[in-house]
Amino acid sequence: MMQSRPGPSPGNGIALLAVRPWFALRIASVLVAAACGNSKREGIVPARASGVDAGAAASLPAEPTRVVLDIASLPTNCVRVATWPILDFRGSTRELARVDGAPVEPRDVVELQPTDSLRVRGQELRTSWHFLPDDLLPPAPDPKTLDIRLVKGVAKSVSVIVNGRALGRVLFGKGAASVSSLSLPTGALVPGRNEVVLRASGKLRRGEIAFGVDELRVREGASPLRTTEGGAASHAVAGQAVHGLSLRAGSRVRCYAAFPESATLRSTVGMQGVGEASLEIWSTSDRASPELLRRFDVAREGTASREIQLPLTKSAVGNAPQAWELRAVSSAPQVRVVLGNTRVTAPDAMAKVAEKPSNQHAKSAVLIVWGSLSKAGLGLYGNPKQATPALDALSARGTVFEHMRASSTYSQGAMGSMLTGRSPLIHRATDSRSVMSDELTTLGEAAREAGIRTGYFSANPTTTRLLGFGRGWDVVEEVLPGGAIPATRVFERAINFVQQHSGERWLVVIHARGGHPPWDADALELAALPPREYSGAIDPRSAGEWLEQVRRGRRPNRYTDADRARVGGLTELSLVHHDAYVARLSEAVQATGASAQTAWLIAGDVPPNETLPLPFGEGEFPDEPQLEVPLVLKSVRTPQLLGQRSTVPASSEDVASTVLGELGLRPPTSFGGIDLGLPSSTQQLTAPRVRVAMADGASALRLGDRVLQARGATPGRLCDLSLEPSCITDVRATYPVSAATLEFAFAPWLSRALTSPTHPVTIDATEAAARTVWGLP
Repeated sequence: MMQSRPGPSPGNGIALLAVRPWFALRIASVLVAAACGNSKREGIVPARASGVDAGAAASLPAEPTRVVLDIASLPTNCVRVATWPILDFRGSTRELARVDGAPVEPRDVVELQPTDSLRVRGQELRTSWHFLPDDLLPPAPDPKTLDIRLVKGVAKSVSVIVNGRALGRVLFGKGAASVSSLSLPTGALVPGRNEVVLRASGKLRRGEIAFGVDELRVREGASPLRTTEGGAASHAVAGQAVHGLSLRAGSRVRCYAAFPESATLRSTVGMQGVGEASLEIWSTSDRASPELLRRFDVAREGTASREIQLPLTKSAVGNAPQAWELRAVSSAPQVRVVLGNTRVTAPDAMAKVAEKPSNQHAKSAVLIVWGSLSKAGLGLYGNPKQATPALDALSARGTVFEHMRASSTYSQGAMGSMLTGRSPLIHRATDSRSVMSDELTTLGEAAREAGIRTGYFSANPTTTRLLGFGRGWDVVEEVLPGGAIPATRVFERAINFVQQHSGERWLVVIHARGGHPPWDADALELAALPPREYSGAIDPRSAGEWLEQVRRGRRPNRYTDADRARVGGLTELSLVHHDAYVARLSEAVQATGASAQTAWLIAGDVPPNETLPLPFGEGEFPDEPQLEVPLVLKSVRTPQLLGQRSTVPASSEDVASTVLGELGLRPPTSFGGIDLGLPSSTQQLTAPRVRVAMADGASALRLGDRVLQARGATPGRLCDLSLEPSCITDVRATYPVSAATLEFAFAPWLSRALTSPTHPVTIDATEAAARTVWGLP
C-alpha cells in the first residue's frame, strides 16, 4: 500500500457524497431515505428477514462499501425540527454562526448535555436557518414567540434582530443565565433562509466574552423554552445499548441532500416506553408536493431492536436535491423511537478499481494541462476550423467530457487542484503569489512512491518551483516567458524524458502555455493573421503586459475589434504550434513501443475569458463561463469508452485521482475528487456532488444545474443554468430545497475559507520579469 503524507481535514470540492470520511460525516447526504412505494406501511423485522423481499435483498450493493452518512455525527445538512426551528449551536447551527464576521472558535463552544453553549467574544453573533414554504407536516400556525436563553457576560444587554427587524432588547439581571421571550410580528419569518442577529451593547476589550447563548427556539404555543433532547447518545432498548437518536412522538429530523441511485439505508430501530409507535419517512423536492415514502411499525419495549436494510431506488433519489424527513409517530407521549447506527452506504468505486488485475492498467501516463484553452476553439467541441488535429485524433480514441469545471479562475489554483486532488481552499494556491501547501501529497509524490519515474514541465510562471509546484518530481524543468526560448520547449523536454525512461514506468505532466500570451510568431505568420494591415497595440511578445495595463487603468481602454481579432488569430496560431508538439510527443511514445499502454489526459486550466471586455485576466469572479474548460481522456483501463462523450460532472480536483487510477494506484487519503476513468455505470456511485470554484474571496457551488454564488461570508444568488446560462436571476423562492442544500454545503466551506491562510512568496528578479510579460501585476 502506498504511504502518503497526512493532509489537513478536507474542505474541498464539496461532495455531498464524498468518499472522504470527514465530508461523509459533515456534508454528505441526508439523514434517512426510503425505498420505493408511496405511503406503504411495513413492520420492522430482524435482519435475516429484513423489510425488503428476497429479490430486493439480492440487489443490495456488494461489499466493499463506503459510508455516505453517519447519523451519529449530526451532519451539517441535517436540522432538528419541532414545528419551528431550534438552534442549539451544534452541527449546522455552529457552522452557520459568525461572530463579528468570523467563524466560531472551538474554544468558545462549551459542551453541555443535551445542548451546547456558545460564548460570544465579539460585538455581534449572526446565524441563520431554513424552513420550507410547503412544510412536510400539516401547515404550522404562524409563530408567535422567539425564546432565547442567554448567559451573562460583560455586556449589559443584547439586542435581538430577525431578518432585519428589531424584536427588542434583553437586559441581564443578577443571575448567570436568563430566559427571555420576544414577540414575533406576523410575517417576521420568511420561507427559506432566515437570519437572527444578537448584538451586544457597549464597547468590548479584545478577547472579552460579551455574552453567551445556549439556545434559541421559535414557537407558536404558550409553553416556555426548555432544553431539548436531540443529540446522538447511547440509549437502552430491551437491555441493549443502542447508539443513535431518540425521537419522542412528533419530533423530526430533516436533511437536505441528494443520493446516488445505488445507496442503501441501514439502521437498528427500537422503542422505549409502552404504547404504539411508528417511524415515517417523508420527502419533497423543489416544486413538488411532500410525499410519504414509508411508514414502519416499531416493536414494543421489551423486544430487541431490529435491523433494517433498504435499497434506495431510482424513484426515491436522483440528481435533484431533496428534503428528507424522519418522524416519530406515537399515540403515547412517553414513547420514544430509537434509531441506532443509522447510516447510508454505497459501493466503494475506488476499492473496486484497486482490485482489478494489473494488466488492465496503464504502464505510463501523460497529463497535459493546456493554458487558456477554450472549448469553443477546438474541433472536438464543434469548431469547424479543426486547428488541433492531434488533439482531435486523441479524442477519437478516448472520451470527451462535456461538463468539466475549473476549480478556480487562477491558473495556479486550477493546476494545484489537478496535482493534489483538492480545491484551492485546501492546497492554498489561491492567488498568483501563494505557495501550494506542502502538507498535501502531490500526484508526483504518489506516483514516485510507487516506483514510477516522474517529470514535471511548466511554461507558466505561476506554477513553478518557487510556488511549490516542483515538489515530488524526479525531474522539474521550467520555460519561463520573456526569453527567446519558445513556449513549446516544454514538449521537447518531455519527449527527451520519455526517451530516456523508455524501459520504465513513467508519468509526464506538462503545464503548457497554450493560448496565453506571450505568443511565438514569426513575420510570415504575423502577416497571414487577421485583420489585414493591422496597426494596433497587440504584439506577440508584449500583449500580456499591455492588456494588464489597460485592465488596471494605466492605459486608455482602446481594446478594439481589430485588437480582438488579432488576439484570436495569435491564440489560434499558438494552439496550432502546441498541437503539432502533441503529435510529436505521441510519436515519441509510440517509438518506445508503449503507446497501447499509455494513458493520456488533456485538460484546460482556465478559459481565456472570451465573454469579458479584456481576455486573459486571472482571478475573475467564478461565473460559469469563466469555469468551462475542455477535458479529454484516452484510457487504458476502459477501452469501451473509445469515442464516447461523457456527461459526468467533472472538476479539476478529479484529475489526480484519474491519473493514478489509470496507473493502477489507489489515491492517497488526502486526495479528493473522483476517478473519471471508471465506466459511466460506476460513476453513478459517486454522483451527485457539489463542485466548488473560488477566486479572491468569491465562490460558486454547483450541484447539477443549480449554482449558489457567494462573496465573502454572504451567500448570494441561486441560479438555474438550465433556464438561464448567464446566471443573472435569483431563483431562491422557486427552488428552496436547492438553496438550503447548497447553503448547508457552503457553511463548512466558508469556515475553512476564512481560516485557511495563504503563504505569499517573495518573487525574485527573473520570476518578476516573466510575470510582467505574462501580464501579472
